[in-house]
Order: sequence, then structure tokens, then C-alpha cells
Amino acid sequence: MQPIFGTDGIRGVFNKEITYSLAYKVGYALGLTLNNNDPILIGKDTRISGDILQQAIATGINASGKKFINLGICPTPAIPFLIKNENLSSGIMISASHNPPEYNGVKIFDHNGKKITKKFENKIQKLIEESIEIRSVPTKEISFETNKELINIYIHGLIQTMGDENLSGMKIILDACHGSATICAKKVFQNLGADVKVINNSKNGSKINMNCGSTHLEPLKKL
Repeated sequence: MQPIFGTDGIRGVFNKEITYSLAYKVGYALGLTLNNNDPILIGKDTRISGDILQQAIATGINASGKKFINLGICPTPAIPFLIKNENLSSGIMISASHNPPEYNGVKIFDHNGKKITKKFENKIQKLIEESIEIRSVPTKEISFETNKELINIYIHGLIQTMGDENLSGMKIILDACHGSATICAKKVFQNLGADVKVINNSKNGSKINMNCGSTHLEPLKKL
């Protein structure tokens, strides 16, 4: 089996390199590897494949005997921040960063909010390679209800980092790329007093990073 972890977690085209089966096994293997029984936090960006991958990972975690918290759509830094803030055992972000919509990925963070080490990745890989005995999926329904309180804690934490400073008088243009920032970027900058204009601010996973974002700066430069 080829190594599933690259330089920044697991990444690839959905239903090719990144499948429901692989995501389930990663969630299950992570649950088996963790000694801490505190919940595992799961977040995602807006990609259409995010829902099914989140379901697969959460189901795998549940089958391993561990609990999870669904954060829903969130920026990647929300995961490590909330792991530390809420004393959680681990966290997973389902995202392929700046890649186009057909890609997705899985980034795993430890109990300190740090990306897991190579040694930790190897443990997960080994469990999957050894065809871990996966229990049958529990018959009881799993709740995927989004914890909205936690994302508000993250947003408040961002605003607090500015201390007494504010952005009053500044005109700022944000490109939300139809991705995770659509849920909070405008709110954060407005709360800090900035005059904000936001482009590509719809939660549209079929448009994420398409002609926008860090690899397509022309619309931002034009504005």
C-alpha cells in the first residue's frame, strides 16, 4: 500500500485517492490509536465531498468507541485553537486548502493542537495496512448536529487577539474563495471596525478556489 500521508496530511481527488472507505478507516484507526477518551473535533470546508467524508470519518470514530464533535464548516486554524481551548483529544480538518473542488484532504491534529507527527501517521497507516478488524457499524443513528457554540468561541478568540487595537478607518477587501472563511471573515473584520467588502462569499463547494483565492489574485487586485 502506498503511503496515504503526504507533506500536509492526506490529499487527493475525491473517489479516487480519497474515498469513503479510506476516510472511515482513518477515523477508526485514529480512534483506536488515541488513549484519551475526550471527543475528537471534526471540521470541513465547503467542498461538496466534505459531507460524505465527514460522515465516513465520524462513523469510523464512533465504531472505534470514541466520541466526536461536528464543528461543521470552519477555517482550518479553528481546529487546533478549539482542541486546546476545550481540552479535546484530537481534531480532523477535511480540506484540500487551495486545490480545486474535485480535491479533498484530511489533516489530523493531536491533543496539543499540533499536526500529528510522522510516527503518529505511521501508526495509523500500519493499522489500515494490517486490515484492522473493523466492527460492524452501530445500528443506532449517529447525530451529526453542528456545534455552533464552538465556532462562536473561535470567532471571539480571533477578535480578542487584537486586544485594544481596532481597524477603524481601514478599507479592506476580502476574497473568501467560496470556502471556509465565508462563515466568519466578514463578521470578524466588521467587529474590529473595518469598512469591509467581501467577494466570492457564498458557501459554494463547486466554486471553491475557482478563479479566486491565493492562486487567482486578479479579481482582488482589480477591486
